[in-house]
Amino acid sequence: MDYQQLELAQSEYITNTALSHRKKFGQFFTPAIVSDLFANWILQDTDVKTVLDPSIGLGSLIAPLPAQLPVYGFDIDPNMLIKTKALFHHRPNMHLIEQDYLTSDWDDKFDAIICNPPYVTFRKYEDKASYIKQFAE
Repeated sequence: MDYQQLELAQSEYITNTALSHRKKFGQFFTPAIVSDLFANWILQDTDVKTVLDPSIGLGSLIAPLPAQLPVYGFDIDPNMLIKTKALFHHRPNMHLIEQDYLTSDWDDKFDAIICNPPYVTFRKYEDKASYIKQFAE
């Protein structure tokens, strides 16, 4: 993917999405230099056949990965996923799931995980009681 296209999408998203919405979802976009670093680190392992991004956002972390590599991306913001689908429409192995990864089926296995987690304050998180219960089990 062309980083200019991704940076334009990020800029448009920031311009057209209220700051309160971005704060609620802890949305922060990873710079291209960091995405490249993460991708190069993952691709050092030639056995990587699947990649998980549990908070995919606009997909900046998976952009430098080979298009044929299956990527599973989770996000809880449906508006974000619409934009991500449009950006990566040319990648047949892109699987986008509108769900909080922490509440998903943890039986699925992945060879690599790439992530820049949302920046939210847990004590202010609306659903923190269910997370505490889930992880206590």
